[in-house]
Amino acid sequence: MKQNQETRDQRLLLAVEHHKKGHFEKAAALYRSFLDENPDDANTLYLLGTLLYQCRRYEESARLLRKAVAHGRKKEYFYNLALALQEQGDISQAITVLRQAVPIWTDSPELHQKLGVLLSQKGQLQFAEKHFQAALKLKPRDIGCLLNLAFIKSTQGDKEESASLLREIIEIDSSSIQAHYQLGLLEEEKNNLAAAREYYLRVLSLSPEHADALCRLGDCLRKEGQYGEARTCLSRAIAIQPGHAAAHNCLGATLLQMDRHREARPFLEKAIALDDQLADAYYNLGIIHQAEEEWEQAVTSYRKALSRDPGHILAYNNLANTLRRMEHYTEAIENYKKALGMQENYPEGHNNLGVVIHEAGFGAEALPHHQRALQLRPDFMAAHSNLLFTLSYNVLLDPEAMLEAHREWDRKFGGPDKARTFPH
Repeated sequence: MKQNQETRDQRLLLAVEHHKKGHFEKAAALYRSFLDENPDDANTLYLLGTLLYQCRRYEESARLLRKAVAHGRKKEYFYNLALALQEQGDISQAITVLRQAVPIWTDSPELHQKLGVLLSQKGQLQFAEKHFQAALKLKPRDIGCLLNLAFIKSTQGDKEESASLLREIIEIDSSSIQAHYQLGLLEEEKNNLAAAREYYLRVLSLSPEHADALCRLGDCLRKEGQYGEARTCLSRAIAIQPGHAAAHNCLGATLLQMDRHREARPFLEKAIALDDQLADAYYNLGIIHQAEEEWEQAVTSYRKALSRDPGHILAYNNLANTLRRMEHYTEAIENYKKALGMQENYPEGHNNLGVVIHEAGFGAEALPHHQRALQLRPDFMAAHSNLLFTLSYNVLLDPEAMLEAHREWDRKFGGPDKARTFPH
């Protein structure tokens, strides 16, 4: 009996040795031979379940790990079962398993952190935050937890706290690529393009072929009008990662701003082929159609952009501009109003709405929109010009008032060369 036990122990050690060396078939055969003798041995169930997980046979892995949990109470059994369930796409069951484990092993930062990650994936950010905080109490300055907390804070709109957490990570590890990259995104979101560029450049100094950082750096350069450098960065991102949809879109946008529409179009079409949900690519393609007076195609592109991003203000504005050119005034007015409903302090939107209302034959209703555009941007020459144009149709306005309105325009924008310039 003792000899049999020693033989079993030796076989188990051999199985584990094969497992460690990556000889999975030999290890699995030995584990199965053990389970033939003792089907409920929790440790062997765990070892074989883990091996199958490593072989990406997640369903079989989860089945064996469930049995391991039923016959033994070890932290790693629960943890690995949660991993297998996660890979199967059963996040809810993985969360249930970890919620059973956390009260047993209250001092395990790994369980708290993994549970936080899964809860984040389910959108339960408040609960996830609690578990990341619990993990940090057990394991202070853990970069993984800090990164996850920074993501949660950013998603909740607390950008300053997110940035503070990311800076804390950099103090711990100045080579943290993720922290530098995320800080770049936050600065870019605030339109602090110079600061964003510095973070992306830092990422690239650490990882020269980081396609996402090249893409974001290129787009910052585009926004700053440095089109040549932007094009270089974005072309490099595509060379590194040919399937990078955002880089194709940003390169298309760069060429668009360089008035190279014919060159831009294939990059935008490629971006859409790679990611059919990329609203900006449809928007940019719409600009090309609009510039080439392909009105129906422009309308289709802008509507596709809006179906993917209902908050795309510029798409509403350009859709309305196109509908106006097609003399679909009612639809144009509706879309200008949608843009202004999302961003009331949008001077271009008010000016455009005033123009189309006037063209639709409701001149008096256009006046408040031109006036609002000028309140928001007093140096908006086109809005002031449109205001004068609209006032000229107002029969109730006496000649002296009309003359004073023209004098006001002249004081702001006039001079010998400009006094009679009315762009309509």
